[in-house]
Amino acid sequence: MLLQYVSASLRITVVASALPETKVAHVKWLQKKGHRVLMIGDGVNDAAALATSDLSIAMGTGTDTAIATADLGPHQEATFQCD
Repeated sequence: MLLQYVSASLRITVVASALPETKVAHVKWLQKKGHRVLMIGDGVNDAAALATSDLSIAMGTGTDTAIATADLGPHQEATFQCD
C-alpha cells in the first residue's frame, strides 16, 4: 500500500518480477515517451535494463554483473549531470 502511494505521488512506475526483455522493453517505451528512466536492480536479469536506462543503481546485495553494469552501486563513485 505504501509503495503504491509513494510511487503514484512521485509519478514512479514500478515494474517487478518481469523477464529481462520485458524490463528493457519497458525502459525503451518510457524513453520513447520522453521520460528519463532510473533503473534499480540487483541481479543478472537486471543487467540489460540497467545498461539501457538513463541512470542505473545496483543494490548493495547485487550480483557482480549488476554492480558492474550500473552507474551507481556499492563502493562506486560517479558523477553525472541532471538537466
